[in-house]
Amino acid sequence: MMDHETAVQKLDGMLKVAKLPKRPSYTRREVCQILEISERTWWRYVVEHDLDPLTQRPVRPWTIDSYMLRGHYRVRYDELVSWLARNRTWERKHSADTQTMDLPGF
Repeated sequence: MMDHETAVQKLDGMLKVAKLPKRPSYTRREVCQILEISERTWWRYVVEHDLDPLTQRPVRPWTIDSYMLRGHYRVRYDELVSWLARNRTWERKHSADTQTMDLPGF
């Protein structure tokens, strides 16, 4: 698993590329911009998010935990860090070529 510090550095680099400041949480649009994903992918990541009752970890590591604030979805900075750490491990385990699974530009 990617360590926490590496995931923080990677996310901070992604925020810099997206020209967004470091904040406690981000909107749906901002998360799509940070992760370079479509809105359709965003919805799949959020809707399919479930926690394993025994481990309290996501059943599907590629999903994102979010919350509603005044009718709009938000994602915490810490969740994005956790998502990066989880998905690096998941991609390495399930990729045919581990050299090609890093996020572009970082």
